Amino acid sequence: MGNIQAKNVPDDVHEAVRQKARHEGLSVSEYLVRLMRRDIAIPSFDIWLEELHKDPPAPQHLDIHAALDAVRDEIEGR
Repeated sequence: MGNIQAKNVPDDVHEAVRQKARHEGLSVSEYLVRLMRRDIAIPSFDIWLEELHKDPPAPQHLDIHAALDAVRDEIEGR
């Protein structure tokens, strides 16, 4: 298992992390690992955009009126 060391953490940030960890019933290390896991689970905007461009493009023309009529017909059992 690797180690990470954070230097020059402002006192107010260090104290806030300590308090949050204590409130969650975790050590500071456990709390920070939880934060890092949560953060890396969410893709950055650039990565999200790259993934979005891998999908096939959406149809260029969609007849909204025809789609609504089809839904209405289905609901009304026509």
